[in-house]
Amino acid sequence: MENTVARFEFRIFGDNFNAVEKMMAEKYIPGPLKDSAEVYILSRNTDTSNCKIRFDLLDIKQLISRQDDLEQWIPKIKVTFPVSTEILQYEIFKYLEVEKPKFRHPEYNFDLFMDEIVEVHPDLTIVNVIKKRQGFTMDTCSMEVAHIEINGKPQMTVGIESLNVDEIQAYRKVLGLSSYENENYVQALKRLSVIM
Repeated sequence: MENTVARFEFRIFGDNFNAVEKMMAEKYIPGPLKDSAEVYILSRNTDTSNCKIRFDLLDIKQLISRQDDLEQWIPKIKVTFPVSTEILQYEIFKYLEVEKPKFRHPEYNFDLFMDEIVEVHPDLTIVNVIKKRQGFTMDTCSMEVAHIEINGKPQMTVGIESLNVDEIQAYRKVLGLSSYENENYVQALKRLSVIM
């Protein structure tokens, strides 16, 4: 588990952001292209905890404030499987804000956690997301454009993160994104999966 610096985020989802992708590639310093298959665990009771599993790492970040149409998120938990029942009971489920299930094992690997805990919980839903992400860096901003599949449905997403609100807003303007409404992953997955 770890607790690091909170960052402001702006994100949008849509069918086609190819023009934004082209502009980023021309203007900014590219990072490595990253492919991943991720599992998001959505809670019926909250949109303020982003819980995902990537490469056997269970990762939760929490929304702590909003400012100028941006959201400030802070990492709360990063733990690899197998995960102890103690962490699941007193940390993971605290952020998911749902009733704790009965735990029958001292620890859970990924498959056991999915099969016995998440899939059978009435207030939790699993969404599978395939990502192909291209990151860019400028000043203290981290930006990305990603081609994703949400339970098999193709989408694109563009994200900008920084400690500095004004810097994010400046890059939104440069990229022509000032009029777009900010939407985080949890909100988008619930909307696009037509669940909860």
